[in-house]
Amino acid sequence: MNSRRLEGLDTLRGMAALSVAVFHTVVLRELIPFDSIPDWFKALYIAVPLFFAISAFSLSTRYNGSLNRASDCWHFYLRRFFRIAPLFYLMVAAWILTYSYLWQQWKTPPIEDIVLNLTFVFNFLPEKVGSIVPAGWSLGTEMVFYAFFPVLLFVIRNVWTGVVALIFFSAVAVFAGIIFTPLPNTFAWFSAVCQAPFFVAGIVLFHMFRQMEGWSQQARKCTALGLLISSPALLVLLSELGGHSIVFDGWHPWPHLTGAALLPLVLAFALHPFRLVVNRVTVFFGEISYGIYLIHPVAIVLVGRPIQTSMEGQPQWLILLSVVAGVLTTAIILASATYYGFERRISRWRPRARRATIETASEPAAA
Repeated sequence: MNSRRLEGLDTLRGMAALSVAVFHTVVLRELIPFDSIPDWFKALYIAVPLFFAISAFSLSTRYNGSLNRASDCWHFYLRRFFRIAPLFYLMVAAWILTYSYLWQQWKTPPIEDIVLNLTFVFNFLPEKVGSIVPAGWSLGTEMVFYAFFPVLLFVIRNVWTGVVALIFFSAVAVFAGIIFTPLPNTFAWFSAVCQAPFFVAGIVLFHMFRQMEGWSQQARKCTALGLLISSPALLVLLSELGGHSIVFDGWHPWPHLTGAALLPLVLAFALHPFRLVVNRVTVFFGEISYGIYLIHPVAIVLVGRPIQTSMEGQPQWLILLSVVAGVLTTAIILASATYYGFERRISRWRPRARRATIETASEPAAA
């Protein structure tokens, strides 16, 4: 395994978290009429599957070849739980308070909703898949992936077995998407079954990365640049081919196709840290990306809404910039506080029985 920190993945993770935050701020606060929003901007929420691919890639870098015993898997599950659960539980409590504030009276979710969220099994129920925490659906999905990760890592030993697995899970995702489309809460998108190809793709990209590690720096840089260019090129091609209009028995595969077009970015940023975008600031955003992702919906309600209300009558462009800046600033500050307050300390915990001896890629932000 490689002992280098893959700072490019940190940057990409941070960019994905900020993209989702900006998208939600603009759409939920209705800063621009939805019909007037450009298609490329509407695609920003597709950045979430990037989290799954980056997470799988990073975990493969850390654990490849080291989850061969039951005790290893148990320690892996413990580390994943303590990486995800503390901040998520804090946000469950924060949203109970936020809902009470919005309703101007104490409002507690049904006890079954609280239990489903504390146990991370809400992803299996269409009517509950959204989670108590807005944007928290991905945490339920991520936990399902963590549960099966040791098996996936054992089965996917190289690029070719990975390609076979990716084809299989893609076929299952298409079938599930068609079956789940009539179900509520966009279950055909939120379900772990439908998101599985992105996580599997992360493992495949890791094995491709391993094969390329022996290449010269120039070859790696050129390949990374080609992959970087290919992603927007694929997005344009999908749009030109009318990807929005593709429908299979009522299921729209456009979000999945868009997510697939973004996957080359994972390998590109792993192969070469583009100094134009990979720096201390962007790497830091990646480190606190989990907090940015979970906290930004609260910032939209508690900060974005008051800013928007107080600026009524001002030019729309000024309101948009002010609200987005206020939400992002608040989310970044609070995410920094939670990161240094307890996230980093907990994520560095290791079971005494088997301490990791090599640090590799950064801890994945969950979602």
